[in-house]
Amino acid sequence: MKISNLILFIAIATFASCSSNATEEDQFYESVSSKKEITLSEDENSLLDVINEYRQSIGLNKLIMNPSIYEFAKEHNTYMIENSSISHTNFSLRAEKVKKNTNAKNVAENVARFYHNNTGVLNGWINSPTHKATLEGNFTHTVISITTDVDGKKYYTQLFYN
Repeated sequence: MKISNLILFIAIATFASCSSNATEEDQFYESVSSKKEITLSEDENSLLDVINEYRQSIGLNKLIMNPSIYEFAKEHNTYMIENSSISHTNFSLRAEKVKKNTNAKNVAENVARFYHNNTGVLNGWINSPTHKATLEGNFTHTVISITTDVDGKKYYTQLFYN
């Protein structure tokens, strides 16, 4: 192989490897920069506080808020508002998304609507045997989304996982 051909080969190989690395790096930074920072509302943080106070009062651990799965709870609130009903529709799909994004083993959810304050939501869940069982479940993490419809009525979705 001639020296000029060898130099050309090395130059092409170097360029190709640099281009490949730059593309991977660009994709990495694109994915990092496209992730939205989620700031929970005062109302959402306050509901978590009320729930954690309740859990601690009965000897359970506090739940750790994980805003990285916020979009799943928010999407469900939007779905319930669009359908003017409260439901657990498509819960299995939400649970799979949570598992994929957190490596969770178990996922559950509580939903509510039309409560005027966080104490009312908590009491509603405590007075419903299935929601109470979820609220008192062996979970470590959670996310809460509260969305207000055009009439000013609130919809609530809380996801739990461990």
